[in-house]
Amino acid sequence: MTRQAIQLGWLPRMWIVQTSEEGYGQIYVGVVNWLLMIVTVLPDPVFSASQTIWLPAYGIAVSATMDIDLGPIIYRDARLSGGWSLLTSAAVAGVFFCIDAGFFSANLVKVTQGGYGSAASGRTWSMGSC
Repeated sequence: MTRQAIQLGWLPRMWIVQTSEEGYGQIYVGVVNWLLMIVTVLPDPVFSASQTIWLPAYGIAVSATMDIDLGPIIYRDARLSGGWSLLTSAAVAGVFFCIDAGFFSANLVKVTQGGYGSAASGRTWSMGSC
């Protein structure tokens, strides 16, 4: 993923070592490995327990993923496979979207408890800066 992000211009150019002559995806990127080590080890002493940062971030990430994926999937499936009308498909997808939005809004309380970790990491990755 790192190589693809560099090629897409989402990350700055980095030194990449091809570790296998046969496997294209087997690479070593020192900067990425060190950053992964730091962001994995550093939160434990800062938050005193890994649950205080990872559990809130997990809840936010799961509910956001459900919101983003489920509504469009239900709509598309109802329209293409079920042959439902535009209005019926949108209504059914809207009901499920509202339910998922309720879960997401309930999880927003967790942002102040350490859930900002998932949002910050996702924003940093899409901006292409570390």
